[in-house]
Amino acid sequence: MRKKLDPRVIRTRKLLREALMSLVQEKPFERITVTDITKRATLNRATFYAHYLDKYDLLDKCLQEWFENDILAGQPFPSSMSARYIQEGFVRILEHYATNADFYRLILSKYRGPAFSDRFHDYFDHVGAEALRAQQPDGARCLVPLATVARYQTAAELGVIAKWLSEGMPESVEELAKQLTLMKILGIHGVLGIDPAPDLRDLLKTTATKR
Repeated sequence: MRKKLDPRVIRTRKLLREALMSLVQEKPFERITVTDITKRATLNRATFYAHYLDKYDLLDKCLQEWFENDILAGQPFPSSMSARYIQEGFVRILEHYATNADFYRLILSKYRGPAFSDRFHDYFDHVGAEALRAQQPDGARCLVPLATVARYQTAAELGVIAKWLSEGMPESVEELAKQLTLMKILGIHGVLGIDPAPDLRDLLKTTATKR
């Protein structure tokens, strides 16, 4: 059971997270200092370091908390994911992005500095790999390295979401969640109604041989 935090700790961390989110919308992450963050949060540096090692640690904890609370809702990754489970997960993800649309438009557009966006993508690569590993713990059965699949998945999904945000969210959360679910399960050929390439068996054979 996770230990319940003191309300004062919760409030302090919330102020620091909000300060970081606010500052990232004003200048690149590389140029933000701990002093900037504490001034915006109206806290002192000692208070900051009582909770975080540095601004990178603050960012990592922000990403972890947003994902675990808003998206996973405290639930572990299942060993098998139904279409309904995947779609509901995308709904939670998109609702989170929509609620913080201004912030994520900047982050996903990469205008706020490579250090931030790279760390953001790396975190979701890691989370994606964990989710995939829960479904397929036997790496020897993977046709493509799990880490590569996770990176492909992150880039594709965040790319679609970034475009959705930049265009003012033209589709509803539910509609885009449905589209992402179909692409995730069926793949590109499947959603386009295209039969697999006729020489796919040859490629599979060479892949199996290399393994």
